[in-house]
Amino acid sequence: MSEQVGLNKRALYSEHMAISPLTIKKRWTKMTIIERYNSLKGPGRPEYPTTSLGNKSLEKVVTDIVELLTTSK
Repeated sequence: MSEQVGLNKRALYSEHMAISPLTIKKRWTKMTIIERYNSLKGPGRPEYPTTSLGNKSLEKVVTDIVELLTTSK
């Protein structure tokens, strides 16, 4: 079963590194995305901090998490 991190009407399938349309959840918060990443990140990957979220845009959070997922361990 694939783990999903959805944004608006797209889902990020981290094991396949693909974004797919038509997820059920329509609105994701920065905190929800970060908590989802942190719970599924796997060994050797850093946690994304949940502090100072007011200073970060949703785009910045998603970009940072994608970089963490695509960077070598």
